[in-house]
Formats: sequence, C-alpha cells, structure tokens
Amino acid sequence: MNTFVLPSRECWNRRHEYIPTRTGIGFRVVAEDGSKPNYAGLLARYPDGQADDASLIRHLTWRRCYSPWVSVHVDWDAAIRRAEYYRNSRNARSIYIVVVDMEMHSPSINAASFALHYGLQNLNVYQAESLYYGGIDERAIVAIIPATLGFQKCNIHLATVPRDILLSDWSLLDETYIRTGVYDGILEQRVKEAWCWNVNMLAVRRD
Repeated sequence: MNTFVLPSRECWNRRHEYIPTRTGIGFRVVAEDGSKPNYAGLLARYPDGQADDASLIRHLTWRRCYSPWVSVHVDWDAAIRRAEYYRNSRNARSIYIVVVDMEMHSPSINAASFALHYGLQNLNVYQAESLYYGGIDERAIVAIIPATLGFQKCNIHLATVPRDILLSDWSLLDETYIRTGVYDGILEQRVKEAWCWNVNMLAVRRD
C-alpha cells in the first residue's frame, strides 16, 4: 500500500495549504492501453525527489522533468476535460477517474495559491488543482470510475457522467464498498455532489 507524507521542506507552509472543497472530493485521471487502471499514474514520476518551490514551479509550468508531485482535480469538469484529452488526443483504450477522499489524505499544496504567490501566468489553469507529494495514498481512494466511452448528460444524477456507467450495472455505492469495505451512503452522496457542483473549487489564499 502506498502512503505518503508531505515532508517539511521550503515549499510547505500554511500559506499554500490545501483548503477543503465543498465536498472534500478530488479526481485523478489515469489511462493506459490495457484493461486495468494504470496504478503507476497514481505515483509521481520521481516520488523521492526534493519537495521544494523549484520542483513545484517545474511541475506547474509543464517543464519536462521527473516531478515528485501528482496533480488532483478538485472540479469534475476539469477531470472530464482531462479524460477527453486522453480519449481524443492520446487514443487511450482504457481511461479511469480515480476518486480521492481528500479529507482522508495527507496535506497537499493549493496549486492556485502557490501560482499566485510566484506570479505564474494563466492563474485560472490552477484553480481546480491540488498537488500531492509522492503520489496518491491508496487508503484515500474511494472509487475508480470507468470513463473510456466518453460522457453524457444524465438526468438521474443531474450531471455529466461517463457513458461506461450508464451502459452497465455499475453502482457508485457498490464501488465505494469495494474500496472501503463499508456501505457509506454519505460518501456516495459526497461523490455525486462533486459531479454536480462546479463550485467544488479550492479557495485562493492572498495573504
């Protein structure tokens, strides 16, 4: 089981600490050519790398490097856009959206706050992003949603959801039970609310 703790380094201070979203739910999109989720996509490319401001800047500005950081979307629409990018531009055969209970995870970096502090351009790009050092803690994964077939507006959920789950007997409640070992209706509702609300965003500290 992968567990990660944010080290006490230059970049870690309360100014850039994760601020809870409305639902406390985040999304990590993974893709591969096989038939199972690419769990390597839950790990940073350089999980033991130096966790400092320079590494964060390189990660956020998409410089080609092995980063110790992993990005998590805190907005469902942002996760959809990432999944569609994999489907349309990368021709991925298998795409999954990993649902992360951010309230169960170790602390993370507020990407928007950090980007604002360092004057990075296009601040809106970082509004729906949180960063974890090393990777995603497996204990915080509460569901893995298949998303290979694209997305469709669903009146039942009042949200845009993967066609994969509409064309099967996939159940969010059953999926959270598989991951957590508990039938948790409150957790199920939190995930569904995260599907529906675009206000599931990180606040930006300006101090």
